[in-house]
Amino acid sequence: MKSLLPAVAAIAVLAACNQASAQSSSDVLQRLEALEKSNAKLQESNLDLKQENAALRDRVKRVESTRQTASAPPTAQPGSTAPTMRSAPGYAGTAPVYKATPIAVPAAWTWTGAYVGAFGGYGWGTFFPPVKSNDPSNGAASEVRLRGGFGGVQAGYNLQVAPHWLLGVEEDVWAGRIAGHRFQPSPNPTINTEIDYGGTVRGRFGYVWDHALFYSTAGILWAVNRVELDFQPGDNNGVSTVSQTHWHFGVALGDGIEVAVLPNVSVKAEYLFQYLTKEQYFSATSSSDVAGMGVHTVRVGVNWLFH
Repeated sequence: MKSLLPAVAAIAVLAACNQASAQSSSDVLQRLEALEKSNAKLQESNLDLKQENAALRDRVKRVESTRQTASAPPTAQPGSTAPTMRSAPGYAGTAPVYKATPIAVPAAWTWTGAYVGAFGGYGWGTFFPPVKSNDPSNGAASEVRLRGGFGGVQAGYNLQVAPHWLLGVEEDVWAGRIAGHRFQPSPNPTINTEIDYGGTVRGRFGYVWDHALFYSTAGILWAVNRVELDFQPGDNNGVSTVSQTHWHFGVALGDGIEVAVLPNVSVKAEYLFQYLTKEQYFSATSSSDVAGMGVHTVRVGVNWLFH
């Protein structure tokens, strides 16, 4: 009986080992199946990654092709401005967007606006009749020749009403000495006359050609004239000299040209004929008479333009 105990124990041990071995084999098989499933999933994931990678490669190739096409510089036409490039918002590799540089267009020239300026000139004309001769047969003068220089200032406003037409108004004042002298035999006096200062208010109508203005002008005129009569001794009841000053009014008309030499500076040349109406001189004397004058003037000047 005692000899059977070891055998029974050995048989029990072997049975336990076989059971454990059977359990271990089952676990191994389950793990192998799990690994195979995992491997299959990995292969599927790898296939998806390959497909995505191929799609990305195709996209990169298209972007590179677009970039090479767009990077070629555009052909510039003669007189045109080369475009500048700016990057469009987005991720790196986006095709560039070209934007042409704006060309600065200067403002169209216009004469519209106010102006001030200065001028100088020369005048010549006739003072008539300064005094009647008591004896026409003795060669007494019927008129006096005038000449002299003057200078002044001017201001005005231009309105360019169409591309080539202009309306304006101008006022000027001047001072100078446009004078004349005429000797007459006794008993007629020697005549001295002198225009000291004057001015005009005139309208202007002109044609604009680029930076040049051709115009005609007309308006009213005023001037101050002084006449002096010098008698020979014993004439005029012993009075040797008499003088009188009068304001004369009249009209002025002429033509001119003005050229803009800088954006705000112009130069001008102008001709005016000025007719001054007659006024009564030396009333209640033996030399009483009415006298007027006609004067031609040429002027050159410069203006500062506000436009």
